Amino acid sequence: MARQQHDAGQGSSALDDHGNDTDACETPSPTRVRAELKVTSLEPRILLSTTWVDADTGDAQAGATEGNDAFTGDNADNTADGLGGDDVLHGGHGDDTLFGGDGNDVLHGDMNDDYLDGGAGDDQLFGGQHKDILVSGGGNDYLSGGQHDDIFRFDGAQDGDIVTVDGGQHNDTIDLSEYDSSELTDDGSTITVDLGGGQSFTINYSNVENIQTSDGTFDPGEIGAGNDAPDAIDDAYTTDEDTPLTTGNVLTNDTDLDGDTLSVDSFTQPAHGSVAYNGDGTFTYTPADNYHGDDSFTYTVSDGHGGTDTATIDLTVDAVNDGLDASDDAYTTDEDTPL
Repeated sequence: MARQQHDAGQGSSALDDHGNDTDACETPSPTRVRAELKVTSLEPRILLSTTWVDADTGDAQAGATEGNDAFTGDNADNTADGLGGDDVLHGGHGDDTLFGGDGNDVLHGDMNDDYLDGGAGDDQLFGGQHKDILVSGGGNDYLSGGQHDDIFRFDGAQDGDIVTVDGGQHNDTIDLSEYDSSELTDDGSTITVDLGGGQSFTINYSNVENIQTSDGTFDPGEIGAGNDAPDAIDDAYTTDEDTPLTTGNVLTNDTDLDGDTLSVDSFTQPAHGSVAYNGDGTFTYTPADNYHGDDSFTYTVSDGHGGTDTATIDLTVDAVNDGLDASDDAYTTDEDTPL
């Protein structure tokens, strides 16, 4: 009997010589599904412990060596010292203290308030986020503040060093508080620090709002711009003979282009009397007894920054008519003798 075949949906079946169904269905091929994973962002990694590795080989090590080391901090407040070699130190997520030591080092504060000291060599310091202190320890260093109020200091600077400072965002300060402003010159982008003996170092800076010295805080470009001497103006007063005079404040009409506070530095004595300074800008003049006529003295004003000027106080002493003083007299003559 011939075998019959009929379709059965997904496959086919056949009847044998006895009319029984035989399975001739073909198993369908499985469908292959491909899934794709797309990374849209990466979160910063917070390490659970600090790591030291050899910067050249990448091999883990117990701590810093005199060679080239790499340090990565964790979530704690870490302290790391690279010692010698050219080191790369990352503070991580705590308030970290990083020392580069000798060599040309790269220090990253990363998160939080960090203290970075490059040490000797030509170093690169990056504050990162929050308020950081970055210290150039000598050499031709690059200091970058980052995103908050940062302070830049300079320890161990040598003659000829050139340090570059980029304050970054917010309110940043170059701290030269161990120097007087008279030891600095500043054109608004470059500060030259006089180390004495003909030696100096240079700071090229940008995005910095304050220059701190031992005698004050200055705006960029303000130091070394030149001090204008004050202008002391002459004054004139009149008094009567034998009458002391207290002047007005002689500083009231004196001026200073720099806005400095003026004070009396010194004064002379007049030819026909005496003068005392009262400490408040006024003088007391006492003319000589019975003197009348012209008199004068000078005073010198100071702006506190080396600028001085001298003015004259002209005095007029008016005569006063002295009252008559009649005195008794006595005479003697002889009897019958006219006197």
